Amino acid sequence: MNLREENLNPFKFTGIISRSGFIVNFMYITILGNVLTLPLLASVICNGSIFSGNITDVFASSALIPILLYLILLPLSFYMNFANFAKRYADIVGEENTPLKYLFIFIALLILHSAITYEAMSLGSYFMPYTQLALLIIFASFKGKFTGENYNPDMAKFNWGAFWGTWIWGLMNKVSIRKTIWAIPAFFVFALPYFAVICGIKGNRWAYEAQEWTDMNEFHESQARQGIVWSLLIPILSLILLAGAFVIFSSLFSSYFENTILHTAG
Repeated sequence: MNLREENLNPFKFTGIISRSGFIVNFMYITILGNVLTLPLLASVICNGSIFSGNITDVFASSALIPILLYLILLPLSFYMNFANFAKRYADIVGEENTPLKYLFIFIALLILHSAITYEAMSLGSYFMPYTQLALLIIFASFKGKFTGENYNPDMAKFNWGAFWGTWIWGLMNKVSIRKTIWAIPAFFVFALPYFAVICGIKGNRWAYEAQEWTDMNEFHESQARQGIVWSLLIPILSLILLAGAFVIFSSLFSSYFENTILHTAG
């Protein structure tokens, strides 16, 4: 593959990758991490702790499969991040990666990956650690010397309608459901924000290719209007849902405590 050719395959080291492609791959890797970590998180919540001091108890417990999934995740996630960062680095410096550069990236990622894992475990956080977020911002901040030459501002704009609306926005814009429907399972593995970013980055290209637009200004005006509507609609709906949930749970707890008091008094 030519050095100037963009390679979005997360398992390949050859070629380069643009800022948008780098972020998209980064989000996909993070979503994969959420999927494989979810069983381990559920096991910790249900059992309180995985380790009881005896390693044989781990193999005999229900936590064995979640632990194996997590052990698979670590090298897989590291490998894909390694490929993603290597291609991004090649685009930033405008040179093909040498063995020495690969070694430098490998060591840097190994240190950072250890810090990310430690941060996530120590904080008990299921969302993107600050170290990982900072790393993403740093590598995405630099303009690529090769991909910068083919920069398309019309397609590169972030689509806020796609970000907030995800699959519903996709249906309204006749985007293939296969591209946006993943927002639904992503919600159940706490990865919807990451997939929403993917939709926001790819939204303009998806919407433009889904319909025959002859006027680019009309296309951007349409997407801008949708972005405003979705940016207002989603926060309002979220507040309504939160208020409704609060009322329901408050009523349930109130009834529970009243019944408890009456039972105790009786």
